[in-house]
Amino acid sequence: MSFDAKFYIFRYITSESEANFIRSKNIVFSTNPYGTYWTTLFTDDKREAQRLLALRNTPKYRVGGIYHYHI
Repeated sequence: MSFDAKFYIFRYITSESEANFIRSKNIVFSTNPYGTYWTTLFTDDKREAQRLLALRNTPKYRVGGIYHYHI
């Protein structure tokens, strides 16, 4: 029996500087002391993302989907 999981992950961000860094370097790097958080939530509704992910601010950007394969 296999328990392999295949899914896409997303990151919702508010910072213009982080969005520009991701665009220019093609990597996600966060200086957040609490870490960089990813979610499987996919939505085009910024308010829904803020509510469901308990974000302090309304996100401006969604990064992803990044295909993730977990064994």
